[in-house]
Formats: sequence, structure tokens, C-alpha cells
Amino acid sequence: MRTILHDPAVAWHLRTFESWGTRTDFSKWTEYEWHDIATDGHEGGKLDEITSEYWSEAEYEYFEGYFRTGLDLPGVDTDPYMGVVRDGQDKWLKAILLAHCPRLRNLAFMRYSADDDMTHPVHAIVEVICFIHLNRQSISDPVRWPAGFQSLRTLSVGVETKHRDVTPGEGYCLDPRDVALLLLLPNLETLSICGIQDAENRYLSDESEEFEPPARRSPVQHLHLQDAYCGLQPIVQLFMVIKSLKSVLLVDCDIIEGDGDGWDESMIEHLTRAHAESLESLLFSIISTPAREAYPVPYPRYDPSLTRHLKQLRHVSINLRDLYSRYPNSTSDAQQCSHSGTLRGLLEGYLPPSLEVLHICDDSDRMPTDDFDSLPTDALDGLDNALLHLLLSGACPKLAVIDLRGLVYDIGDEVFGQTLARGNTMDVQFLLKGEQSSIPSIIAGMPRPVTEQDLLTSPGRD
Repeated sequence: MRTILHDPAVAWHLRTFESWGTRTDFSKWTEYEWHDIATDGHEGGKLDEITSEYWSEAEYEYFEGYFRTGLDLPGVDTDPYMGVVRDGQDKWLKAILLAHCPRLRNLAFMRYSADDDMTHPVHAIVEVICFIHLNRQSISDPVRWPAGFQSLRTLSVGVETKHRDVTPGEGYCLDPRDVALLLLLPNLETLSICGIQDAENRYLSDESEEFEPPARRSPVQHLHLQDAYCGLQPIVQLFMVIKSLKSVLLVDCDIIEGDGDGWDESMIEHLTRAHAESLESLLFSIISTPAREAYPVPYPRYDPSLTRHLKQLRHVSINLRDLYSRYPNSTSDAQQCSHSGTLRGLLEGYLPPSLEVLHICDDSDRMPTDDFDSLPTDALDGLDNALLHLLLSGACPKLAVIDLRGLVYDIGDEVFGQTLARGNTMDVQFLLKGEQSSIPSIIAGMPRPVTEQDLLTSPGRD
């Protein structure tokens, strides 16, 4: 940080920043001596712990002045913030560091276990955003952003890493209202959040708690949510803050209805109506690992007919159960034929001609409860016929990938022979259970969690 503060050239060249946690006091501060592994043969040794004297009084004065000038918070009482800085808490120092970097594009906060004292480093970013908006004399005044906040394009909070083992449900979580504030960063394009829950007590000041993000203000185009467990309205607010959303990725999310359990189907309806003209990708997935089996969540559910209003839709996930739940179950041959025809109608009539990737999934083996209708006995045959008619009808002329890896069934040539053969002649790729695709997973319709690799391939990285 000293280098950034005293050498503008270094700050100018910083494009990506990762935060692996927060120091809460000086007992957790340590200095490391780094060596060149190629010449010294080791990474370096841990030196003595440091104290508040690590920063000089001139530096403390600079920090205090920067709260008012660099962060553009002239009316804010800086005593509480300088108090925690002098005690060794570093989240506000991270905010100052980020503000100093005029070409910072990618910011990532790695996932780690929750702290009792609410010291997640993203808190400082959220509160600065809130104060910047509250500091304006009127809504018409321009928002003055610190340089690093203005240049940011990609923000990932809760990045999962192999270097830290965090059990699902135990990692640090943000309140949806904090996520709404992050959406206000002026040039942010992609926001990925892992870990969202309604918080009983937030860390913001009373004045900040009352701030409501303005509608249709956020420039974010890509919203990725993972491990979100909260009510409907806070999530709907996120959709309303964004101007024009292009892609939504939901991984292991459970948006509950009212005070009860169970997926609130109206969430997808709110999303598709708010961004019908811009939405290109609506994808969801479940992460299958032993650690997550104790925290089962359902696939999102919605009426597939909602997709016909999405004129730009290219990639979509549909729950197989939603397709079959549009008509009553029956075992009679005549009604089975009728049901198969209804399924064909759902696919042909509701999928827009712009569609390129269709991802069909099923969670019947994960959520075996009375809340879920049982699938008809001819489920696979009906799906086979419906997909075959979809290909032959030309309703989706751009369709290139049909991803069936999310089904619990093992689909082979015997069951899907006609459809697979027709797909091969039409250059349509079928992705079956157990197969790996050469197509990037985000395009193939099989989303995955935000990972360290995303930091290397995120948009805007030089």
C-alpha cells in the first residue's frame, strides 16, 4: 500500500486486485520478506508482528484527509473510521488503496469464513458508495467517484478457492441491500456474488441504512448470484436497479416465498418483464459436491411461456419438471399422446427464434418431496419427441447446442436415437450426462461457480 500511495506510476499500472480477508487488529498484521524463488530457493520468511507505529503520524493524517478529499466525503465525521484504522482494522485502508488506482478494472474478494465483528472488506466499498450518493445536495448533482471506483469493470465477491475450504452456508454472506449498492458503481459491467442472505443487523450508519438505490441507474450487464438464500423482494430490487441486463446466472440459489420454504416462481417473471428487451442469457445450475448434499436447493422454477417475450434470448435453462407440470399426469395412451403434443407445443411455441443454447435440467432425485409433482412415466419419450419436432419445425433456426447434462437420467442412443441422428445432420450438438464439452461452460448452458480461473479470463483483463 505504501508503494501505491507514494508512487503514482505503480498505481497507474494496477489493473487487478484480490483481497483474501481483513485484518481486524494489529495482532493479525505481519510483514513478509520476499525472495526470488529461482535464486534463493524459498518464498521468504515471516517477520515480526507489527503495531500501530507501523504507520507514521504523517500517514495517519494523510488517511484522514483522504476520507474527505479522495473519497469525496467532506461532511463525514472521520473519527470513527480513523479509530478503527489506528486499532489495526484495514478494510478502510483497502478502500483508500482502491481509490488510488485510476485504471483498476478487476476486483475480487476471496471467500472465507464469517467473522463475528462484521469486518468483510467489501463493507468499506459499500459504505463509500452510500456516502457518495448521500453527500450530493440534490438528485440532479453529478456523482463524483474516486478514480479506482470509476474504472472498475468486474467485481467478484466470495470467490471460491481451492486454498480455503468453506462449507456451503458457513461462508461470509452479504445482505441483498448491500449488493444493490454495489450495482451503482458507475462503469461496472459484471457483478458476481457468492453468499447472499437477509441480515438482521447491518453495519451501516443509521443515515446510510435509509438510503434507497435509485431505479434503472446501474450499468451492470451480467449478474451472477451463487448461494443466495433470501426473500423475493430484495432480489427483485436488484433487477430494478439495473438499466439493461443481458445475462443472469443463478447457482445454488433458493429465493423463498414469503416466510415459508420453496422457490418463488414469480422471481423469474419479475426478471423477464423488467429486462425483456435486453436479456440474452438466463441460466441456472446446481453444484454437485459431497459438501453441498447437506444443503439441497431446487432448480429455479418458472412458466416457460415467459421466454417467448425475450427477443434477444440466446441461452436458457428450463426445468424439465416445469415442462411436464403444465398438464395433469395420466397413464392412458390417448392422454399420453396429448401430453407429448403439449410438450412439443411448449418448446416450439415458447422458445424464441434467437435461441442458440437450450439447457434442460431436472432435480427430482435431489428434492424428493410432496411439493414436486411426479413426472409421467413416458417423460424421456415425450422429451425425445418434443426435441425432434423442435429441430424439424425450424422454430429456433439458430439452435446449436442442446445440453441435457443436468438431467438425472442416463440418456443413450436407444432412447434418443432419432433425435441424436437428426441433430448430427443439422449440426446441433447434444451434451449428455457425463460428457465434457469443448464449448466454454458459461456458453454451453452449464454454469459453474465463480472461481479463481474467472479472475484470469474475466472481461476487460489486459
